[in-house]
Amino acid sequence: MTQPIDQAVWWLRLAIGDLADARAILGEPDAPIRGAACLAQQSAEKALKGAIESMGADPPRIHDLKQLAASIPLLFDGWSSPPDLTRLTAAAVTARYPDLDDPPFEFDEVERLIFDAAVVIDAVRAHFARLGIGAADLGAI
Repeated sequence: MTQPIDQAVWWLRLAIGDLADARAILGEPDAPIRGAACLAQQSAEKALKGAIESMGADPPRIHDLKQLAASIPLLFDGWSSPPDLTRLTAAAVTARYPDLDDPPFEFDEVERLIFDAAVVIDAVRAHFARLGIGAADLGAI
């Protein structure tokens, strides 16, 4: 049986991989950047679910990052520039299921989404450290 800490670290490793994929897509001139936007949201979502798992709870099957983050005490306390979780949450739908009338993602917009996702991952790493979970040198899966 998988232990909650193992599961939490697994979620964070998935998040790190999604963030790496988002950065790779953004660095590829011919790739559609909406894929990077979607992966940025997924990265943040998986990191938050890892933090929830680290506290012994099953993460809810939702995509609302603000709601997920609200269940993790002190996650962004002390952060001078917390991530825009509303914008990241919206990217999940608009990137995966774009409407015909939706404007395309702009490069700098996706860069910001990736930056915000990285902040979420850093906050979850700090959360893990507060709990004594060694996750400093995680690799992506």
